[in-house]
Amino acid sequence: MAELVTVNHSVAGSNPASGVIHNARGSTKDLCIERVPPALYFFRSMFERPYLGPDTSYAEQRKSRMQDAIDDYLNDEEVDARRAYEELLSCVDDVINYHKKLHDRAAKLKSLLLGNRDPF
Repeated sequence: MAELVTVNHSVAGSNPASGVIHNARGSTKDLCIERVPPALYFFRSMFERPYLGPDTSYAEQRKSRMQDAIDDYLNDEEVDARRAYEELLSCVDDVINYHKKLHDRAAKLKSLLLGNRDPF
């Protein structure tokens, strides 16, 4: 059976590469982070926020994602402007169809709620 351990970085001192491991029985051992089992790196990364640059608003992030997509199309030698245009239109059509389907489902539910029930 695997031993439950957690890494406590708050008592590690000034060296961020060292830490203390606490096992399920409460005993502790000084340990360099290099010796921490790789499975624990995931849990460590859950609580540390990587620096990705200055925080931006949602609108700026959305624009950046669109810019990345446009750059992807323009930098691909096999994609011409017409294909990028047609695929963009296709994406808009997908959004329209998705919302139309949801609209139709909501309208059917409303009809049922108002008593317009078809017999089996």
